[in-house]
Amino acid sequence: MITAKPLLEGAKVYESESPVQDPVISVIMSTYCRGDNGLLERAIRSVLNQTFTAFEFIVVDDGSTDRTREIVMRYRNHDPRIVYIRNERNSGLPALRVNQGIMRAKGKYIAYQFDDDQWTDIALEALYREIVRQPRDCVVFGKGLFRNLKTQTEFYIGAALRYDELQLYNRIINNAVLHPKSLCYAYGAYDCHLAMRRTSDWDLWLRWAEKVPFVFVDQVISIAEAYHEKSLGSDYIYDPQLFRLCYAIDRSDRLRLDRIEDYALDNLDFLHDGAYREHVYRKQVLPWFEQRPEWASRRARYDTIPAKPMKYVLVTKDAYDATVVIMLKNYIRALDGSYRFVFVPESLLNADALRNIDIAVLCRTIEDRSAALLDLCKQSGIPIVYAIDDDLLLLHTVSPEYWRYAPGTPQHGNLIRQLSNADLVLCYSRSTAASVRPYNSRIIELDTNVAEKILNRQAESFDPPAAPFKIVMLGTKSRKEEIDWLWDELLGVSSEFKRGVEFHFWGYIPAQIGSIQESDVFAAEFSVSYEEYINRLSASRFDLLLCPLFDTPFKKGKCPIKWLEGTICGAVGLFSDVEPYESVQHGVNGFKVPNEKGRWAREIGRIIRMPTADRKRIRNRAVDCIRKRYTSEAQAGKFALAMESVSPPASPTEAERARAGLALTRIRNKLSYAIGMPNRPVRTLRCLFRCGGKRMSGLMRVTVRDEAGREIEAFDVELAGLSGDCSLAFPIPPMPVNGAPALHIEFRVSYDEGSGYLSVFERPVRYPFLRLIGRREGLYAEMGERE
Repeated sequence: MITAKPLLEGAKVYESESPVQDPVISVIMSTYCRGDNGLLERAIRSVLNQTFTAFEFIVVDDGSTDRTREIVMRYRNHDPRIVYIRNERNSGLPALRVNQGIMRAKGKYIAYQFDDDQWTDIALEALYREIVRQPRDCVVFGKGLFRNLKTQTEFYIGAALRYDELQLYNRIINNAVLHPKSLCYAYGAYDCHLAMRRTSDWDLWLRWAEKVPFVFVDQVISIAEAYHEKSLGSDYIYDPQLFRLCYAIDRSDRLRLDRIEDYALDNLDFLHDGAYREHVYRKQVLPWFEQRPEWASRRARYDTIPAKPMKYVLVTKDAYDATVVIMLKNYIRALDGSYRFVFVPESLLNADALRNIDIAVLCRTIEDRSAALLDLCKQSGIPIVYAIDDDLLLLHTVSPEYWRYAPGTPQHGNLIRQLSNADLVLCYSRSTAASVRPYNSRIIELDTNVAEKILNRQAESFDPPAAPFKIVMLGTKSRKEEIDWLWDELLGVSSEFKRGVEFHFWGYIPAQIGSIQESDVFAAEFSVSYEEYINRLSASRFDLLLCPLFDTPFKKGKCPIKWLEGTICGAVGLFSDVEPYESVQHGVNGFKVPNEKGRWAREIGRIIRMPTADRKRIRNRAVDCIRKRYTSEAQAGKFALAMESVSPPASPTEAERARAGLALTRIRNKLSYAIGMPNRPVRTLRCLFRCGGKRMSGLMRVTVRDEAGREIEAFDVELAGLSGDCSLAFPIPPMPVNGAPALHIEFRVSYDEGSGYLSVFERPVRYPFLRLIGRREGLYAEMGERE
């Protein structure tokens, strides 16, 4: 296996005797053999002719064999801003050479030029003017004139970033970007893997857009030309599924520029589909080594399947949005690498999207493409999960604009078909589960969630924001009716407290916002990148969250995500007294009022006048409740059970055991299993049962023993005809501080034929220690080795 390090060694740096000492911007350009066709000189001139002049220009040569060196050195001799980095060996990896240039950069900001593109004269000036206006680190990008030399067409590319559209295609031109150099160290730089040559810039924008804002400058910055000879677009195959499988891997830490030398460039261990891995190897990796025989000894072997492959979960929806993150991605992240999240927009679904996929999740899908994917999965033996938060079966009752989802329409028929044929349905409210049950009884209910690390950012301390009192409303236009109904109440609060209150609207911005005259009003459009939104929210501070919700059949299926988000930004919440907010106890961990005129204004006034210490206690109790029930980590075990319940059972043959990395032991009717607890006492043992529609009966005995084997406590549990989802919890008595006790769990169980299993967890629920699998040929136990 080859890493970046040997390809970075031996480079020579040529700079002026009087180089620029403190450039504001470092311009990076990788080049290879553009010295004889005029393109290199054109690109160099477009940089040197900028109206903004406080920059250094780093040209990184990837082992050119033409007049490149002569041309760059000639310009360098006349302009001290030019730094020339000469690599004798060609890597064929422009992303690696760009990273090499950034590592040498002295500027606070980084801009990019390419040897077959050019800038307009005001490019750096326009980008720099915008980036210094921003209050926090961000990526600034502008328009570009894109010329397709293959079709002889040209058009402009560039518009304000929408993260859902960025998941569909890349519309950010690489040489129209300016960003702080620090982002490359905080969140990782370009991925220089052989499989990412065509898509390293797209991958970078997707990763960074989860962390920082992208700010659009409505000016033409660059002129980009595609399909020149020996260009990435001409020479390398674009494999959309390979790109998405690579993007599913969390590589940001390994791609930090202080660690990039150890990054493997040809590793394909993330592909466990043997045929697909062989295909990728022959198309993407082998040609690179054949052109560079000196590295042949470093070539990795690909004749064996990884011992413990990750499970790849394909998630599809019409567009990537907050629901995808909340319903699925948060849980997958909380499981620390057991699963990988692969998102494919519904409009791009095809058979290739199932390559290297273990489970497919249809997230609120109702169109023909997702119905076709369901058929493909059934044919391929890939389990299907349908994830539904809102009650889509009632969506047509909300307003006339949703008539196309009413019973009798093709979309409603697709929804019923997908729900009915899914191997499992994930529901996120009791009301939605009840609506789905007539079509599919295989349901697991989960709660909405937020990552615990986000909750913890403000949980340790509660420093109320300085006056005035900050009131916030979060959400999309789905709450328009409620906000319109509440508006007179807000005007009354503004009239009473005047400049003593501020109103903040995040997401949906009401048309009548200008009618609030006596208080300051602030508005922020909702970011389709939920990760960036939640990070920005956690860095903010508000006093009170307002969350009105009408009590309609459809809205009974809503989840209390706004309560979680309000708590994240330090606010106590005021909610409608309706079913989705049943976990909010009035005056204990939040406030609730009926949807009656006058009641909201009075309650808002009372909360404003409440002592800060009282609000702090209520908010802290909300944090405690959310941590116990609503964090991704608290529910990760149940999510893992859901995924395991539909996963194909592991084969008991030696070959299959080796492939899957499982320790399967056949048992008849008894099993003893010990869980050691050195330095990590278990407070509660939770047993979750998932019986797959079959029944399990028998006796389970749990004993707690000290390190000498003496019994401290014992629990006997009768497993009498359990089916579906059941759970039991046992308190564990205090242990000696220096002891190393263990739980000894003995099972005497019997299964009807089926795929049911039992998992044993610690609390907080994270990883299964043991799983029992009932099969036709007997009962098996899978031992988990992770702690």
